[in-house]
Formats: sequence, C-alpha cells, structure tokens
Amino acid sequence: MSDLREPLPCDDRKDGRCVRFGISAHQPWCLLCETKPAYRKAWEEGRGPGQGEFAGPTDKPLPTNGGPGTELHRLLKRLGIHETPDCPCMAHMNTMDSRGAEWCEEHIDTIIGWLKREAKRRKLPFVPVVAKLVVNLAIRRAKKKVHTAEVA
Repeated sequence: MSDLREPLPCDDRKDGRCVRFGISAHQPWCLLCETKPAYRKAWEEGRGPGQGEFAGPTDKPLPTNGGPGTELHRLLKRLGIHETPDCPCMAHMNTMDSRGAEWCEEHIDTIIGWLKREAKRRKLPFVPVVAKLVVNLAIRRAKKKVHTAEVA
C-alpha cells in the first residue's frame, strides 16, 4: 500500500504544491481532485480544502515577474479591492500566474466566476462586463511584460 502523504504524478505540482489550486499536493487531495468532481469544483471555485481560511502558511504567492494573476491583483488593489485572510485570492493569483496568459484566456469564465463569488461574499456590486475588461487588461499587461523581457 502506498504512503498517502506521497504526491501522485500531476502536471500541476511544483515543489510539493498544487500550483493550479494553491494547496499542498499530497496524495489524498490529488486523488480527490482526480476522482471526485465535487472536490475539484470546490477547488476551482477557491473554497476547497486547503484554500481560503483553511490555507496554511505555505499559501504565499509564487515568485513571479508579473503574470496575469499578479497583474489582476495589482489592478484590483488600485480599485480599492484587497485580499482578506479568508479569501482564496492568493491561490487564484498563483493559479493564473503559474498557468499563464493563454490558460487565463481559455478559462476567463472561471476567473470571472471567482471574482463574482468573492464580490457576492463581500456584498460588493458585480458587473460581468467590467470584470471581463479588467481580467483582459491584466492578461494583456502580463503578455506585454513577457514580450518586453524577451526583446530585452
């Protein structure tokens, strides 16, 4: 029998962490992610085990040069919207940064869903068109930084 603390092979793992969902990548959670759609959906929504108020001290932002998650984080801060201890914001930022701009473009509805759920939780107004504009701006800024770094 395998050790349940050992991680399963997964493309989303880096240094013992699931970079997609910002949680520890140990076998029970990886197995749940792979076999139980309800758990995977909860993680995608930022409310799964190890996220938000249940997140441990290792849920810090991954080093980045300004990926789309970091750019969205900066834009939201400029709008006066800051992360709180019980929100999945940093896990979502890590997911967006680690997956990159193309993934964010392909999964923009998921990202907008994250923003909508958090706005509802905080009792903030939510306008989907504005959210999409802000997310697209974050993606463009991240792409520009990558392009600028490649040219330099």
